[in-house]
Amino acid sequence: MLPPVQRTLQLLESLLHAPEGISIRELLAQTDASRSTLFAMLRTLKTLGYAEQSARRGIYRPGPRLLAWRSLAGGASQEVLDAFYREAPSAGLDETLALFTPAAGRALLLGQIESSRRVRSVFPPGAAFTPPESASAALLIAPDEETCSRGYALRQDAESLEIALPVCADGVHPSAALACTAPRARFAPDSLPIHTLRTLAARISYRIGAPLYAPFQRPGLPPLGPTTPLPEVEQQALLREPWAARLVCLRPDGAPHIVPVWHEWDGRAFHLPAWEGSRWADYLRANPHLSLSVDEPWPPLRRVVARGQAFPLPLGEESETILRRISRRYLGDPRPPRRVTTIFRMEPASLKGWRN
Repeated sequence: MLPPVQRTLQLLESLLHAPEGISIRELLAQTDASRSTLFAMLRTLKTLGYAEQSARRGIYRPGPRLLAWRSLAGGASQEVLDAFYREAPSAGLDETLALFTPAAGRALLLGQIESSRRVRSVFPPGAAFTPPESASAALLIAPDEETCSRGYALRQDAESLEIALPVCADGVHPSAALACTAPRARFAPDSLPIHTLRTLAARISYRIGAPLYAPFQRPGLPPLGPTTPLPEVEQQALLREPWAARLVCLRPDGAPHIVPVWHEWDGRAFHLPAWEGSRWADYLRANPHLSLSVDEPWPPLRRVVARGQAFPLPLGEESETILRRISRRYLGDPRPPRRVTTIFRMEPASLKGWRN
């Protein structure tokens, strides 16, 4: 007889290879299990969502959880999972954090870090939720206008709540969901840890290649209200957030060149790292005039715009220190990013902020 784990894997393979269904007689022929053992295994798989049965004595098919695992793209899933486990501890949030990915019309749990608190909320292993069941599924599978506008999904019942924020490999379209679940009594409606989770989701996105973090951003959206000046204290607060800036400079032919960049604002000047092969660095050497726009694509839609001239800093101890700060800001890692060839410094001639 095969070990139980091997028999279970054999049964799962038989189900996967028969998406149209397979009879109990065929399963008995393909697996090294007695009839009673096979029925017990199938009952467990049905309960967990890994198998379905068309009728009481009908054929068996792969269940939603099994189909969800099958649809995963291994390399991309492993990359975002590695980024999640690397960044999550830096959030300093002692609640359960989890990572979900879309799969077969559901949100599939890839991994979670449980809260150390005695009373906590957790997701069951292998969970695969539909949109009505989970904030992560609502965000990944069927995001509504409110979710897109505020940049997160929220679901709560009498006992627990779940907050889900998008992780975006391209910076805009959700490829995974960062979720936090906790007992509902732990947070008042006005004390949800949205900012902490948003920063964490942005850092995970940066680690998997996002040039900026602007989930659900779409061109041409109407303003939510009248534009008002942003007080200086809010300008400074926004510039300290780990959001990318949009840099606008001029190409040699006079056409505008727009690109997302990481930045640091030290209260007087912006520091802009240029990676190897960045064309905008060459454009700035030829014409140092540029504009920067730092904005958040969720209410209250704050934005700061700076204009001025940028000049390269000499590489040395000062530039290494700046790079370490920028790396900590965007990745939570003090090691300077590789392949940075130049750091530009821009003292703005104009710095203005708006809300909405």
